[in-house]
Amino acid sequence: AQAKLWLLSFESAVNDLAEQGAPGALAYDVSFNKFGLRICFLGISQTLPSYARRVCRRLVFHSTNLKNGPPDLPPSTVDLAVNEAKRLRSVSNQRKRQIIGGLCDSTAMDVA
Repeated sequence: AQAKLWLLSFESAVNDLAEQGAPGALAYDVSFNKFGLRICFLGISQTLPSYARRVCRRLVFHSTNLKNGPPDLPPSTVDLAVNEAKRLRSVSNQRKRQIIGGLCDSTAMDVA
């Protein structure tokens, strides 16, 4: 659950890069798989290395910002994670309540 919070907070932090890359046909995708964090880039070969470097730089600074920044996560990020947890189908209602409780009680330091 906290990994999902981290992912949502990262996507919020790099939203400006996604918007800047769109006109140049540049895009990224960050997700988790069974091995860990998965990052994919899509774009024109001339500009892709610079874009990937900027996203990766933000990735490194994101955890530092979570550790050293304000203790609370933005309410919109927590709300989005809670809504996604409510939509889980393969989880019992009791487990959903536990996940949602954990999400609501998470701090930025927990997520980092």
